[in-house]
Amino acid sequence: VRSCTKNSEHTLKTSAGHCPQCRTATLAFVMRWDDKAEIYVAYSSQLSPTKIGVAKDHQERLRNLISQCYGGATDWGVNFHFECNKAGRVEWLAQKTLNKYRVTRPFIKTGETIYCQELFDCNVTLAVKAVKNAALRIG
Repeated sequence: VRSCTKNSEHTLKTSAGHCPQCRTATLAFVMRWDDKAEIYVAYSSQLSPTKIGVAKDHQERLRNLISQCYGGATDWGVNFHFECNKAGRVEWLAQKTLNKYRVTRPFIKTGETIYCQELFDCNVTLAVKAVKNAALRIG
């Protein structure tokens, strides 16, 4: 078993090969894979990225995106949302569908630079279509 690149004592890995001890967010991702939650599509006209995400409450998440200056933008708006089962799976498939449009943008969270992984350089209509198609495929 190959150990973690940051800490040689860490030997746990997710199916994607990430260390859940160093990146606890990976645990949250795995746990929400089959959760009932809201899928949302958000857009910033300031920087033009579209975001696909999952939240228990999309309005609360929107407030967080704005207050965190997520991806460098402070004008996020939710253009589409719906509640579904297996929300993490739907999110993952929709994002995978749009992978060629993926962009990364930095933002500062608790003093640390984080790179957004859920941003796409595509219009909202295309992102909504990807989410709806993913929901149909996942069921």
